[in-house]
Order: sequence, then structure tokens, then C-alpha cells
Amino acid sequence: MAISEQEWNELPNEEKEKRKREFEGRVREILSGVDRDTARAALESVLRDELPLVNQKYHQPITEMGWDVRVVRALRRRLGTSRSIPTLGEVAVLSDKELLEIRNFGVKALAQVRGTLKSLSV
Repeated sequence: MAISEQEWNELPNEEKEKRKREFEGRVREILSGVDRDTARAALESVLRDELPLVNQKYHQPITEMGWDVRVVRALRRRLGTSRSIPTLGEVAVLSDKELLEIRNFGVKALAQVRGTLKSLSV
């Protein structure tokens, strides 16, 4: 169910967190067991149709986050394709364990990424 930015801002924090968890669960379910292009298309569909406020944040390229070059390179190797740049939404749905399994992505990089996601309320 899509809601406006104003409606989102008026929701209690508990409801926002509940909706975020439900959204992340749907995204993880969609992404499991499909190829990268299909997953990307499905993720974009969910973002576009169901959470317009988060949509703006989730579509931001990771190259615009101000992260260290090593962090961006590691994430691009894991998530990107030759013709696309990964988005914040693609990073947000990864667990800490999944992120730490990425080559050249350590605790410092994890703290940087999670700090950005928290500051953006993603």
C-alpha cells in the first residue's frame, strides 16, 4: 500500500519500523534465487509501487553516498554489473554477515555503510 510522504511522516515510529521490516522481508523474498537483472527489476518494481518515500532514497547510487573508494569498489564488485551502478536499496537489504563476506569489506566499511543508512532512516 503506497502512502504519501506526509502520511509517512505522521506515522508513529513503531509503525514505520514495522513497515520497513515487512518491506525488507518482501525484498529478500523476491531476491532469493533469481538472477541479478530479474532481482533488480523486481526490487525497482516494489520500490516504485509500494514505498514512494523510501523509493527516492533507495534509488540513490552508492557513488553519491560519500563512502570511501574501497567501500564503493567492494560493493560494486558484489552488486554491480558492467552496465549499472548499485543503489542504496540494494545495499540496505544485505545483512551485516553478507556485507562482511565481501572481499575488502571489513568492520570499518560496515560501520560507514550502516551509519549512512541509519542517518537516512533506511
